[in-house]
Amino acid sequence: MRAKQISVAGSVLLLAIFLMPAALATATYATSPPVFSTPINLSNDAGKAIDPNVQNVGTSVFVSWTEGSGGIKFRMSPDGGVTWNPPLTSPELKLSNKGGVAQYPLMSVNGSNVYVVWSQSVNSILQVFEATSTNGGVNFNKPVQLTNANTTGGYITPVIASWGNNVYIAYVNASSQLSYVTCSASAGATWTQAYNFGAFHEPQLAAVGGNLVYAISDRSLQVSSDNCGIGATTGNVNWTDDTPSLGIHAEPWIVASGRNVYAVWETKKSTSQVQVMTTNSSGVTWTAPVNLSTTLPDAWNPMIGAVGNRSWVAFQQFPGGSNSQIFVYTTSSAGKSWSSPVSLSGKGLAGSQTSFPFNVASSDGQNVFVAWSQQISSGYWVLRVGYSGDGGTTWTAAPGINVSQNTVGQAGDNNDVATAEISSNGTHCYAVWQYINGLSNQIYFASS
Repeated sequence: MRAKQISVAGSVLLLAIFLMPAALATATYATSPPVFSTPINLSNDAGKAIDPNVQNVGTSVFVSWTEGSGGIKFRMSPDGGVTWNPPLTSPELKLSNKGGVAQYPLMSVNGSNVYVVWSQSVNSILQVFEATSTNGGVNFNKPVQLTNANTTGGYITPVIASWGNNVYIAYVNASSQLSYVTCSASAGATWTQAYNFGAFHEPQLAAVGGNLVYAISDRSLQVSSDNCGIGATTGNVNWTDDTPSLGIHAEPWIVASGRNVYAVWETKKSTSQVQVMTTNSSGVTWTAPVNLSTTLPDAWNPMIGAVGNRSWVAFQQFPGGSNSQIFVYTTSSAGKSWSSPVSLSGKGLAGSQTSFPFNVASSDGQNVFVAWSQQISSGYWVLRVGYSGDGGTTWTAAPGINVSQNTVGQAGDNNDVATAEISSNGTHCYAVWQYINGLSNQIYFASS
């Protein structure tokens, strides 16, 4: 998910960056917010369906989730969620092999290529698998097992990025907590030997242009400008260590758009800050890390999106209680300055809280969506979306748009992993979430 320095490998030129005055902006929008469709049940079976992911290419929408021992499930829609393949009257497409417990599927899509990665137990040890479709999700190849661990815990939390036929997967060794990345230039048919790019966990990836790959994890950032060295005589170790001297802390995320790359993370503890650094030169130079949350203490769980010179950082303040809120910052200058924070959720009533922001999605830099879940009362959660139609200058008023429209149960509750997700195509937002009501766990979908 995540340029090599021009001069000395690993050297970084620190550039100036500043924040606009930190008074809270007014969270309003001049026109009517988007209206979401009535939610539909995509899983609709007796399995325990959890951890959904959604991606799209235009109006082609792809959804995956896990049902544990029931495997990784998948549906796609060619028309923005109006019709589905397999049809909703038929069982979902199962991607994983028989046996074992499958978990945490993530996807990356571009053109007609759909890549899905997940962890699955083999002889009680978690391994990383990937499956590819080259025909827009109509069918998939046989899953490829990318790891072969024989230690307790195996390999976990895989993440994925792609560009055309180039696909990249990072994951963590559960015992050592080391982060690895492996790359394919053949749409997943063959893979490089895994490269240990980070000494800590929580890897994320970004890819752009067919040759640039950015890999970030706790306290590390490395960049390959030659597509992981695929095809080079030196193998797959052509990576440059771009870790800044101040260090990346925890929960890092990275996103690339052309030559602009934005990395964000939290510092943890009760004084946790959300920090961001940027390169406008594909990693040749980086800004020094900047604390976005100077006026918002106890800031956690950042999520980032970007299109060109615009980027948006959403995060959660005061997690775990009624003071919890979702805020967003915007830059329209490729990270040279950032807006004042806007509260998308507002402060809830007693007994309320928010999840972390699940995603920041924009396909055009103008229509921007941020998703999170909000607890209304004990056991009752709704999925909400904040929307900007002007690139982040103004936003829908708090508490955001109620996408799930459920009156009971838990729509994307607060968990350590994403229980909901969004993607977008212009003014259209595609949302999926796990809905728990009693003993029933299902995956729901709605679109704007």
